[in-house]
This record gives sequence, C-alpha cells and structure tokens, in this order.
Amino acid sequence: MLSQQTISNPEYRYQVAMFGIRTLTNLHVGSGSENYGVIDNLIQRDPATNFPCINSSSLKGALREYCRNYLNVNEASVNEIFGADKKDGEESLQAGKYRFLQADLLSIPLRGLEIPYYNATSPWLLKNLLYRAGVFGKKPATDHWSALTSFPQGTSPGIHFGAGQAEVDLEDVSLTPQTIPAGWSATQSHLGDNVAILSDANFVELVSDFKLPVIARNTLNDGRSGNLWYEQVLSADTRLAFFVLYPKDDNAFDAFSKSLLVNPVQIGANGSIGYGFCQLFEIPLTDKTPAQ
Repeated sequence: MLSQQTISNPEYRYQVAMFGIRTLTNLHVGSGSENYGVIDNLIQRDPATNFPCINSSSLKGALREYCRNYLNVNEASVNEIFGADKKDGEESLQAGKYRFLQADLLSIPLRGLEIPYYNATSPWLLKNLLYRAGVFGKKPATDHWSALTSFPQGTSPGIHFGAGQAEVDLEDVSLTPQTIPAGWSATQSHLGDNVAILSDANFVELVSDFKLPVIARNTLNDGRSGNLWYEQVLSADTRLAFFVLYPKDDNAFDAFSKSLLVNPVQIGANGSIGYGFCQLFEIPLTDKTPAQ
C-alpha cells in the first residue's frame, strides 16, 4: 500500500530540464493539413488553445538532425538519445531514452507604435508552463514568473516593462507602464526585451491566424514566376519553451544539453532560404515545495 510519506514525497522516474527557443529568423513549422482558406500553409497550433506551438515530433526531428550534422556524435549515441530511425529497418527500431515535450509559446513580437515591437505574453502562457514544470516537482528558478501571472489587474488590457514610464500602444491595445522589478534581467533573458503582458482575451485575438505574419511566395519555372502561395510564419524573436525528460541515472545529459546551446538549431521548413534558425537557451529549474 502507498504510505502517506510516499504520497507526500513522490519519486519521479525522470529528471526534467527546461529549454527556451528564440527564433533568429522567420519560422515555419507546417501543420501538414489541407487548408482552403486565404493562407495556404499554416503553422502548427495547439489543438486545445489554438496558440502557436512546435509539435514534439517536429522538435525531436530537428534536434536529432542538429546532433547528427553539427556535433561530433556517432550514430549509436544519436540512436540512444532519440531512438533508431525507421529507415534503418524494423529490426533496428528502438525507443530513445530522452522524452521531448511539445514546445509551447512563451512570448511573441507584436508591433508597437512607440518602438518596433514588444515581446508579448499572457498570464495563461506563464501559468501553463509553471503547471507543466510543477507536474515534475519543479519550477523556474526565476521567481518573477509566478508574480507575472497576476498581471494585468482589474480592467487593464495590458502592462509593459522597459519601454519608458508612459502609456503606450501595442497594435490596438493600450499598455499601462509597470515598474521594472529588482533582479529583472534573468526573466528578461527568457521573455525578451520590452516585455508586455496582455490580458488573455487580448492575447488570443492578437495571435489568431489573421494577425500573424503571412509571406507571399512563388515558384520559379525557367526563370518565370509560377504558382503564388501564402505561408504563415512566426517572426524572429518569438520565444517558445519545452521540457526534456531524461533518466535519473543518465550521465550524458549535461554534455547533451550544453551542446544544444553552442550553435543555432534549424527547425521546420525552408532552411535553404534561411527559415527556422533558432538559438536555444536553458531555463534553470529548482525544486517546487508542496505549497507552491
């Protein structure tokens, strides 16, 4: 039977690490579904929230190619981490020992009137990532994350840090200035400069399909412009966050995690035209107490 001590102090099979993704160029990770609307190629979105995301399989595939092509890692080590490729034959199939969770939106650039853009987020986004870390008994080491989930307050549609002390406008939303908290630099490194926290309702509206950037592209045939189509992207400086689970007794994870931070990782389609180049960064975690 489970004792009270076992319930109060659960043993987790996996260790957990949290990484952020900062897009350096436009990112298009396609949804892969048919679309007959104005936008031909849509990005991946979480089916529950409709917020932009990167599915686990797309993220894992990109990290696998990064390790295979840019790091001095042999194929056996790659297969141990990610699992064997189907192309190697059914007899070689094996599961990887690391688990890669979906990358969820953390902040996104939205245009302002006083400055080019704000790194916008919402209370729900932060609560969602706090909850996911808490499932594994962890929380971000930066204390500001929890505090930011209480903004904006009252009927305010949004607040901003770092763009002066006057009321400013983001798209068609007025942002109230907020004093920058002490020790803000660590949180700023995760969310970006000129952080804006919008009410969830305003944020949902501003990241809908018809608000995100859409780029017109065409096919050249013998130097002549052919078929024209429209492709949705996440713009440069969008930030997402994901978790990696790894076995408790694994001694190689530190080296693996550090290797992800060395060079940009290409994620999604159109790498040959500069899409999808991203810088990964670590979001340190600390133990969460039962009361938190």
